[in-house]
Amino acid sequence: MLTQAPSDSLEGPEPARPIGPTRLVIASNGVYDVLLYHVGQAAFEMINAYGPRCDEMCLDGFTEAGIWVVEGSWHTWRGYEGDWDMEFRGKARAPTSEEWQAIIENRCPWQEEYACVAPGAER
Repeated sequence: MLTQAPSDSLEGPEPARPIGPTRLVIASNGVYDVLLYHVGQAAFEMINAYGPRCDEMCLDGFTEAGIWVVEGSWHTWRGYEGDWDMEFRGKARAPTSEEWQAIIENRCPWQEEYACVAPGAER
């Protein structure tokens, strides 16, 4: 399961800057991860920049199959060679009963600004 703590050893000469917070629903078969729902301006901007692929957004790493709610934020920093890098720092958990009900009904579990859904799902 995805659980990432700050990895300061990966950072370059500048400290990491958080982008977030965000909440996501991700389905995983233990190998491939699919973003189903997301909430927060940061998630909206990340999808616009990188597309919906979890690996492109540093959200891969689930080793157990399941549906997960992920809460955290992306962190970016400039590396020693001047390139920008990023990672997602957060924790995954099982959906609450209310979140499960919304997922089963093909709805976004959260009704907030920037709550976005998978194609074909409802708000």
